[in-house]
Amino acid sequence: ADNLSTPSDSPAVPIATPNALSSLPACPPTYDPRRNNYVAGDGVETYNTLFTCRSSPYEDYCNIATLEEAKLIMLLDDKKDKEDSENYQEQRMENMEKLWLNAWEEVGE
Repeated sequence: ADNLSTPSDSPAVPIATPNALSSLPACPPTYDPRRNNYVAGDGVETYNTLFTCRSSPYEDYCNIATLEEAKLIMLLDDKKDKEDSENYQEQRMENMEKLWLNAWEEVGE
């Protein structure tokens, strides 16, 4: 018998060793809507999808759980600035919605 390997002698798929498994990155924590200290670069998981909080100007919106909550915050701020025109307030609302919707970037599954 010679020492030549045949295809059936070698595994077709690499076998994971304990050392290889320990070097894999940990999954990020599940998104917590009660948390209010997410910062740019923080990763979360929700519905088996991974997201990263984007940097400014999006970062503040990573800490607002719902679009309705974001709108309420903006409306409360607008009460302080009553002199703003209605058109300006509408533009701010549209901009806020875009910021909220894009605060988290999908980075994987």
